[in-house]
Amino acid sequence: MSQNISTRQFEIIEASGRLLMSKGMQGLTTKNLALEMNFTESALYRHFTNKEAIILHLIRYLSENIRTRFKDIVSTDLNAQEKFRALFKSQFSFFKKIHILSSSF
Repeated sequence: MSQNISTRQFEIIEASGRLLMSKGMQGLTTKNLALEMNFTESALYRHFTNKEAIILHLIRYLSENIRTRFKDIVSTDLNAQEKFRALFKSQFSFFKKIHILSSSF
């Protein structure tokens, strides 16, 4: 992730993504996130100013991730149909990986 964030902030972003996948938007609370990270709610605020900042960083991470993967695929020598399939396969693999991670917690 090219943003200037710490390792711990990235871990919080990943944990928020797992919570979002497993519990939905209603389940993405600071209480649940703190439990997922195994520390207190107040500890979250040492790394982010509020829940909205965490969500914004998560959106930026997802956006950067998809942009990078799509750029890599589009720049290949594949024909249009192969690129289209590769894009969907990439998306499927990405969300499958997240789902596997979220179901293991």
